[in-house]
Amino acid sequence: MKPIFHPPHLLDGQRWRGMRVGLLGGSFNPPHAGHVHIAAVALKRLDLDCIWWLVTPQNPLKESSGDYGLRLALCREITRAHPRMIVSDIEAQMGTWRTLDTLKQLLLHFPATEFIFVGGTDLAAQLPRWHRWRELPALVPFAFVGRPPAVSLVGMPLLRLSRPSSRIIWIRDEPLHGESSTRIRKSK
Repeated sequence: MKPIFHPPHLLDGQRWRGMRVGLLGGSFNPPHAGHVHIAAVALKRLDLDCIWWLVTPQNPLKESSGDYGLRLALCREITRAHPRMIVSDIEAQMGTWRTLDTLKQLLLHFPATEFIFVGGTDLAAQLPRWHRWRELPALVPFAFVGRPPAVSLVGMPLLRLSRPSSRIIWIRDEPLHGESSTRIRKSK
């Protein structure tokens, strides 16, 4: 199935004007059905026009994110049947590798696009390790889709941050998908 949209480019902000776009960021080393599940839940529950898979050239919290070209190709393959999931190399275009810098650049280049950063609750547990993480929800809302072991992974700093904020959305009432890139790599 062909994508409805072509991947974003830094010079086509006007094309995305007025759209509501989810941002599923990650290493995707390798991409798996759990990523597709999170994206599908976000599309449905957040009323998104589409979701961009932001394949990072290098995760700053990992020594190696693996072969970038291969990860992009595998993401394109796994999303082929999902026309509203768009695999993007826009972080490589912008030369960013920290989420804070990526979000600032996206807001600069796509000022009339409404973004929501999407991840699993396992990602929420790691958020306090990110560079200037407390500033992130002020830039765009964050939505976390339940992942095993779901909420038990979420650290208290993020829960305290989210209580007064409508900028963090918890989607915990959908079926859980337990696939994990770490588990896939360890099984090889």
